[in-house]
Amino acid sequence: MSKYQVQHLTEIINAFGGTNNIVAYNNCVDQLRYDLKDLSLLNTDALKQLGAGSINVFDGAKHVQVTFENAEELNQAIKQNLTEIASKCNNQQSSENCGCDSKKEVKQELSNDFYAPLSGLVSSLNTLNDDVLAKNLVGKGFIIQADKSLNKVDVLAPFDAKITMIPANKSQVILKANNGAELVMLFGLDSYKLDGIGLTSPKALNDTIKANEVLMQLDLTKFNELNVKPNIIVALTADSKYQEFTELSDQAIQGQLLAKLS
Repeated sequence: MSKYQVQHLTEIINAFGGTNNIVAYNNCVDQLRYDLKDLSLLNTDALKQLGAGSINVFDGAKHVQVTFENAEELNQAIKQNLTEIASKCNNQQSSENCGCDSKKEVKQELSNDFYAPLSGLVSSLNTLNDDVLAKNLVGKGFIIQADKSLNKVDVLAPFDAKITMIPANKSQVILKANNGAELVMLFGLDSYKLDGIGLTSPKALNDTIKANEVLMQLDLTKFNELNVKPNIIVALTADSKYQEFTELSDQAIQGQLLAKLS
């Protein structure tokens, strides 16, 4: 049995802005290393009251590193209890998703098409060895398995969007579309191990991107060196207007219609 009480874990997650505000739950031996959607929801005073030591905030990457005793064990307990934590969590509304542009959106004929960012076999998130993603705690989505025989792969944007989060290691991005869709895209489940090596993007935080423009370039030789599977993981976030993928094909063909958002 874990020595951590769920209530205590929930208070820690609340201090990060709630489960809906956390994109990635990573750690090292003495730090929780979380990627957040909205840094304004981070409560550093609450974290210190809960036992945190140093708190390092990386504004551009929307990344936070918080020192805790036994951080590795703590993060494991958080991930194991995430379903219960999410049910108790005080998820706050992000100021970045306040609907301030809703009038502008109503005037436009907006598409709900989702184009394949790369070619490959499509599979379910529940095949992943990761409880957070497999149990749809980030959101509903799927995996596209990249062709391991290739040396390089271009990953394209699935729709017109703005890049609202991209960490320094480029292991993932959050895309926000004008139609209200929001999704997180991970370039390999363990690609944080690459520390940015083998991932190159022509885009930066807050850039706009068109459907089928290059979002990220992957050097799969670097993935293979560290045994990182080059699977592209796509999941709609809790703040997305759309919460389902419909008419999803089981085979992605890059640049062609893969699914509808609903």
